[in-house]
Amino acid sequence: MELLARRVKITLSVSYPASIVTKEIVPTRERRPKEIFPGEAPQWRKAWSQFLFCGAPPGPSSLKVERSPAERFRTIERIHIQYDVEAGVSIEAYLLRPTEIHDQLPGIVLFHESGPAAFEAAGSIDGGPETSIAARLAKKGYIVLCPKCFIYGNGPMPATDPRHIHRQEVQKMQQRHPRWTGLSRMILDGIRAVDALYTFPCVNREKIGAIGHSLGGKQVLFVMAFDKRIKAGVSSDAGIEMNSSNWQDIWYLGHEILVEGFALKNHQVFSLIAPRAFLVIGGQYDDDRVWPFIAGAIPLWDWFGSASKVGWFRHAGGHRFPQEALEESIKFFNRHLEIETT
Repeated sequence: MELLARRVKITLSVSYPASIVTKEIVPTRERRPKEIFPGEAPQWRKAWSQFLFCGAPPGPSSLKVERSPAERFRTIERIHIQYDVEAGVSIEAYLLRPTEIHDQLPGIVLFHESGPAAFEAAGSIDGGPETSIAARLAKKGYIVLCPKCFIYGNGPMPATDPRHIHRQEVQKMQQRHPRWTGLSRMILDGIRAVDALYTFPCVNREKIGAIGHSLGGKQVLFVMAFDKRIKAGVSSDAGIEMNSSNWQDIWYLGHEILVEGFALKNHQVFSLIAPRAFLVIGGQYDDDRVWPFIAGAIPLWDWFGSASKVGWFRHAGGHRFPQEALEESIKFFNRHLEIETT
């Protein structure tokens, strides 16, 4: 721990030999790393579970998945599916996979970003390189499930500013769960997405990952904290610290986090992921400001002997998920989900 209190040069491996992030840091009183210590995770899990779920978080469940006929495009296919996340509450998703599967393949949950066309773009079968993340992953040998975030409601995605729809959907959810936050429901949806992946025999249950940008990046952080079945995650420019983006919105954690004395912080959630693999992609929000967040986590992962599993890839492309970031993410998954590359 003392190493981080001096002027040091830290070499941070993001878990594959070709890419090393090196950062010269001079910690100050304002930017001191939020150090994470072994043994604190149980109390934080209990505190966050109480805040998000008023007790125990939801667990895995068996699902009945309704599937549409597959549509094919070159070497991949897409299936539109629907399943219940709880009694009477359904969600739709796209599942993309290679057309030829000779053995079980790793599965990845893709949480889409915000925007009127984000769900369709993320799960498109023939879209552009920055939008069709699921298709790119499927071409690399992954089975990808992209669920629609509940804050967009059922039916077509809104063409205009959707924030009023987000509020309506959270209020609707809170009729069932009065003390849940929007992220509480997103965690449930993420757990059910893994359950849905499990219903496909071609998915290797021991090799599950998660990836998301912006809205989706926030979901990756919290879903991984509460679902240990996810072995590797990539969070892109989510504004991972509470003071770096809009965590106070009703569809995330709500205004309670702004109350003076609120003790829960996102580095505590981050600690619940250790020692599994986690990569932060930094653009506009997870820029240099996120470095103390990452630096404070390295000793915890190192305590588990897994320091190479936590990393930060910094690009200069703004609040986007550019091609280079996707390529780094694929390398990260290839290594930590042990997929053979050609």
